[in-house]
Amino acid sequence: MIQQFKLVMLWAMRSLGLFAIARLLTRRCFTIVGWHGVSFADEHERLPEYFVSVETLQKRLRFLK
Repeated sequence: MIQQFKLVMLWAMRSLGLFAIARLLTRRCFTIVGWHGVSFADEHERLPEYFVSVETLQKRLRFLK
């Protein structure tokens, strides 16, 4: 239920152009990207809100380039 609410809110924000406004306001700012940790075993499966897998980290870093 909460996940659906979040998705609806994100959709509404996008529809209203809030993401475009945020990009406009922060276009000259330095963006910091952080993760709590990269998992060495299966931490990303047990605690996905705190850990990302190595593959996911690599994919996200490629996206940022």
